[in-house]
Amino acid sequence: MTADRLPPFLTMLLIAQKSSERSGSMRELGVETVIEREFKAAGKPIIAIEDQLDVLEKLFKIGEERTIEIVNASIAEWDVCEEMDPQAVDWTAEQQWARGELTPDVLDELRDDPFGRAVYDILLTQRNEAWAQWIESRLETPGSLLIAVGAGHMVGETSLLRLLADKGIVATRVQ
Repeated sequence: MTADRLPPFLTMLLIAQKSSERSGSMRELGVETVIEREFKAAGKPIIAIEDQLDVLEKLFKIGEERTIEIVNASIAEWDVCEEMDPQAVDWTAEQQWARGELTPDVLDELRDDPFGRAVYDILLTQRNEAWAQWIESRLETPGSLLIAVGAGHMVGETSLLRLLADKGIVATRVQ
């Protein structure tokens, strides 16, 4: 399938994924992948508290014109023939994300324009609000569970931690 037949946002995600792979980023080392692998090996149940297709559908509905502008700019900057040297990549930001060492200003770049604000709202604010409601309801059921979320969900005014605190729920962050 060629990119010109995909929704613009999906094309943008594919470009970002390929760029990350070429720079040496490895999905198999991501926190979600590692935790899932460990839970499966231990025979522990794994559930999702959201439908990822619903999230993608919301992203696809973001202004197509702006998405196409961003995709075109990314393609213009991206040389598919250029070999990336993982040794030359500054991994500081990725390492901070992996350690969960984020400050609210790290996410500010996402909100620089209407497109970024829409992505931020869908990926962080709306999901955090839904998760906080789910967690509040789930706490009525006995038992223990681990809820793993990315570092971006832990900072800012609409962070999951803040939304839970607003509901009187004490959450303990585990590294």
